[in-house]
Amino acid sequence: MTGVGRRYAPGMDRDNPGAVTWRPLGEGDLDDLFALYQRWESEVGQSYRTSRAELEHEMAEPDTDLSNDTLVAVDTHGAMVASVWLKFRSRPGLKHRVDVMTTAIDGYGHCEIEALEWAHKEAQKRLRDANDQLPRVIRGYAETTATSKLARYESLGFEIVRYFVDMARPADAHVGTETIPDDVEIVAWDDQWARSTFDTEVEAFADHWGVLPPTWEEFQHRLAWPGSRLDLSVLAIAHGQVVSYCLNGVYPQDFEVRGRSQGWIETLGTLRPWRRQGLASALVNESIRRFATEGLEYAAIGVDAANPTGAFGLYERLGFTEETRSVALMKSIEVAGSAS
Repeated sequence: MTGVGRRYAPGMDRDNPGAVTWRPLGEGDLDDLFALYQRWESEVGQSYRTSRAELEHEMAEPDTDLSNDTLVAVDTHGAMVASVWLKFRSRPGLKHRVDVMTTAIDGYGHCEIEALEWAHKEAQKRLRDANDQLPRVIRGYAETTATSKLARYESLGFEIVRYFVDMARPADAHVGTETIPDDVEIVAWDDQWARSTFDTEVEAFADHWGVLPPTWEEFQHRLAWPGSRLDLSVLAIAHGQVVSYCLNGVYPQDFEVRGRSQGWIETLGTLRPWRRQGLASALVNESIRRFATEGLEYAAIGVDAANPTGAFGLYERLGFTEETRSVALMKSIEVAGSAS
């Protein structure tokens, strides 16, 4: 992909039914982008559906520049058939990372390869100016069942580096009661604890794979994510600070494709000195009770299969079972003077 506006002639790829034009995503493209995601998620059999509100929120994410960070492929009839979205994140002393997200409907698999090639070149170009020796990587994600997508990543030198598991359990099944320290109180979310929760997240996830700490602005943006249910979220408070927290969400647009309603335990973190004292279990169990009271049939959670805190085993003990797997794929970006 040599630049915006390049056209692809019919027949240059055996699965290319027509020419496409690549251009940046614009603010007026929300409805067309939503239609693309709906069709793509249905074709590949995703167990979720991205809402229009989620895409709108993502387009307004801090530090996102649609004109430089996105491209969409439009066919000769004006319909979007593929997309690529880059998210650049750098943290002093840690690394420079580019997360890449792609879509391509049936018949336009070649566009996804072109998108990945552009993402790799664009990441190299932008990271070349970084005046340090930090690693530079580009990372993508795919379901383990998305064999074509995985093959496209691997054809460009990406390697699978991590497995993630979605787990679930009925919300109305038995929920245990955990014994927690006397100086800890489990409370419902309150906005007064937002900054303390942010501080806890930064510290709690410092030893997790691939995590770059969010900025305060990014954290606030995530709290406002469509589907976020702070009213179903819970905190563990001790000595005037959040020492463990559980942020939850509900996505009604997924209910039909999943065949059930469910709440998501989206972010669960505990400060290192407070681990192995029953706080995470207590917050998960309280979240499940709140889901059941809300009338939701299941509780779900996503977990890094190699999480160093033993989270996978914890969730199994709490009644969660594995449902689907996805992978993170990564490729180092070679830039002169870098240590990648």
